[in-house]
Amino acid sequence: MDIKVVDISLIDFSSSIDFVRAESIVHPAYVAGIIDGEGSITIMKSVRKYKSGEEYNYYQLRICVDNHSKELIRVLYNAFGGSNYICKKDLTYKWVVTSKDVYSILKWCYNYLVIKKEQADICFEFFNTTINRGLSDEVNYSREKLYSKMKLEHKRFTMKYKMLGCE
Repeated sequence: MDIKVVDISLIDFSSSIDFVRAESIVHPAYVAGIIDGEGSITIMKSVRKYKSGEEYNYYQLRICVDNHSKELIRVLYNAFGGSNYICKKDLTYKWVVTSKDVYSILKWCYNYLVIKKEQADICFEFFNTTINRGLSDEVNYSREKLYSKMKLEHKRFTMKYKMLGCE
């Protein structure tokens, strides 16, 4: 397997993440492996209300990593920020990042993703709907299509995983 070098100048630095600092803590290949193996890449959807009371769909990019290792979650949190907490139900630790930080992290480690590259591509498409646009019907339609595409990708991934006997 060829190792590709990440050109840090290509990263979108509009996020709050300091990738030079992050790379001093953790390598992009390691982060990609954690996301591939222990993480999820999703587009979250919820219903919100304008001040007028009218409802609208709200979409948000999200990476979540669940693990029993508190140290792993601490490393990710120290490198990228976001949120971290413990799930008392199953005693796992969680690290969550959202929105443009998801885009930036996935761009940073994209060359090393193996399993979830398609999900990252969907996130990049979704992120393009957030640049210099309001919430027009066209943008909402695009976001809904990408939300549905991500759900299908998750189902495809789960079925492939089960077929391999990896439950």
